[in-house]
Amino acid sequence: MSRASGDPGGDERTRDAHIRQIAEAIEQVFFLTDPHLTEMLYVSPAYETVWGRSRESVYADPRSWLERVHPADRERVSERLHLQARGGWEEEFRLRLDDGRERWIRSRAFPIEGDDGDVVRVATVAEDITALKRAQEAATRSREDLREILERLPVAVVIHEQGRVLYANRTGLAYAGEEDLDDVIGRDLLELIHPEDVTRAQARMRRMAETGEPEPAAEMRLRHSSGEWRTLLSAPVRPIRFGGASAYLVVGWDLTEHRRVEAALAESQQRYGRVFASSGVGILVMDEETRILDANPAIIRLLRWPADTAVGRRMRELVHPEDRESWLELWTELESGGQELYDREVRLRREDGSWAWCHEHVSAVREADGRFTAVSVIDDISEQKRLEEQLRLSQRIESIGRLAGGVAHDFNNIITVIQGHTDLLLSDVGERDGLYPDLLQIRAAAARAAALTRQLLAFSRRQVLQPRIVDLNTVMRGMEPMLRRLIGEDVDLRFELSPDLGLVRADPGQIEQVVLNLVVNARDAMPRGGRLTVETHERHFGESFVRTHPGSSEGPYVGVVVRDTGHGMDEDTVALIFEPFFTTKEPGKGTGLGLAMSYGIVKQSGGYVLVESEPDEGSTFSIYLPRIEEGKPGQAPEPAAQGDGGSETILLVEDEPMVRELARRALQARGYDVLTAQDGEAALAVLDDHDGSLHLLLTDVVMPRMGGREVAERIRRRVPGLKVIFMSGYTDDAVVRHGVLEESTPFLQKPFTPDELADKIREVLDG
Repeated sequence: MSRASGDPGGDERTRDAHIRQIAEAIEQVFFLTDPHLTEMLYVSPAYETVWGRSRESVYADPRSWLERVHPADRERVSERLHLQARGGWEEEFRLRLDDGRERWIRSRAFPIEGDDGDVVRVATVAEDITALKRAQEAATRSREDLREILERLPVAVVIHEQGRVLYANRTGLAYAGEEDLDDVIGRDLLELIHPEDVTRAQARMRRMAETGEPEPAAEMRLRHSSGEWRTLLSAPVRPIRFGGASAYLVVGWDLTEHRRVEAALAESQQRYGRVFASSGVGILVMDEETRILDANPAIIRLLRWPADTAVGRRMRELVHPEDRESWLELWTELESGGQELYDREVRLRREDGSWAWCHEHVSAVREADGRFTAVSVIDDISEQKRLEEQLRLSQRIESIGRLAGGVAHDFNNIITVIQGHTDLLLSDVGERDGLYPDLLQIRAAAARAAALTRQLLAFSRRQVLQPRIVDLNTVMRGMEPMLRRLIGEDVDLRFELSPDLGLVRADPGQIEQVVLNLVVNARDAMPRGGRLTVETHERHFGESFVRTHPGSSEGPYVGVVVRDTGHGMDEDTVALIFEPFFTTKEPGKGTGLGLAMSYGIVKQSGGYVLVESEPDEGSTFSIYLPRIEEGKPGQAPEPAAQGDGGSETILLVEDEPMVRELARRALQARGYDVLTAQDGEAALAVLDDHDGSLHLLLTDVVMPRMGGREVAERIRRRVPGLKVIFMSGYTDDAVVRHGVLEESTPFLQKPFTPDELADKIREVLDG
């Protein structure tokens, strides 16, 4: 197709000229060839720009433009050229330029016919569509990227046309339990929605169709292929164009697990609320200023707050002043993050002003927003503290008792010698003798010392009791005349004795002493008069009593109650009243041993003392002794005539020389024949040397090498039926330890006077 080719004729030249003018004015490449593509008749200047070659090259070789076509596209394009003569064609292909760049071309060929209808020319227009292709590729990539994003989204994306599914991403398929999109496309979305939600879903679709406006977010339940109903939250549904048609875009989140968590959380909160409300221990929630944000019923009961008044109180203001400084130190460390929890005991003020001992466990709670709160679990340990105080009191009494018991033997021996020799001197001098008043003073002082020793031993529960079966009503009736004289006329004394009262085992003399102490204290508590009631009754102590009184046992008890209308006592005073030497009376008006002694006697008898008292409300002291099921009240032995003597032979065994000598002189002065020995071995030797009769053995209980019981047993083997009296300055626990103290065993407690010794000797010999 050479420019030097033959003349095609005037009309053709004119036409070709017009075509060239047009071709040179456009950006596209224009080719004009003969019908057989063997001669290039014309190529526009744009060829050099698009193909990157000169036009002369293509004039020289009409097919040389194919050399620039990408190898992958060249064969396809070449085949299309053979179809050119039969009609037009259109093809897209790539050019590869010298610098390696590629350029996309869209080529369109069309035949030009002559007047006779035959094809005389073939025109080809080639357009550089590289930019368009790149835009298409970018759009394709964007669509693919968008699709990939949609497929990877953790939320469901569904497109539907009035309920007919057009598209669903992987998450949407998973929500329905499907894997293949083809299994979902075309399905009716309403078939997957819970029957109770269908009407609402239809109404939403209808409104969108009518208004074209988005529908707000809503929850719907969708059936999973497993049959499970899953809860989905749909974002506002929007109308869109999809595939050239109107459709609706639905974006949804699976709330099933969220709802399960919410339900579990709600159940947990309800459970927490139930635990919070029903817990037996107090629970407080506080802010950083110790203001109470929440309080459960247990703490309200513990601190006796009116209902609905807990919130807003400051915990720091409830703490006892003596505990507040240390409490605030721990709180500050907790609030600052120095520690996360602490335990301590603290006293908290009740609404009525009293103090409750509490154990407090406080934990820090730090919110995500940085706010600080604390949870305090508070247990009432007031009863525990009371029991601990009882234990400490018991231990103090035990310690003092051990001290008293340790000196009792020697002290009682000394008092025995002082009293005895004083009585001997008094019997030798007349009342007009100048020494007589002095001797009386010595005897009185010794008696006071003996009484003080008995009181100390009583409160320490180490005195020797002589228990027997007792009717407490009988004891109270016997005391009534004396008590009425004692309290005076300004006190109304009443006796309320329960009929058919059970019996107890106790030392009646000691019980009288206890009641006397309580009545005297009650009288002193009513200086302006009042009412004093002595009451007896029975009471059964159950498990709750045993739980709060360690060492006690369940069962029936007989009680004596002394109740007054005096000035009463506060809690602090009640906690101290059984302490030895504690008294609220003025100096010189009380030793502080009366209640301590009473407490010791009752405890030694197996009983309990309970106290109830409030300031200005009087006091009630209740003594309870175990009721026994069988037996009859015992009778005290008739005392022998004071100072009676005899002529019997007595073996006296005593390791203390002064006591032994005193007893010998006192008994010999009353006519007895007395053999003496300083210990058990000596007693057996004396008996070996004695040829006459032996009527009574008087022996100390605790002696070195051989105790009194062993002495008695060994001598009784030689003298069957021998009567024995044991004596001791030791306390009853020492006597019991040596196996002597029994209810039927004659016992003489030191200190004793010569008359008391003679009376006991006569009582046993005549018994």
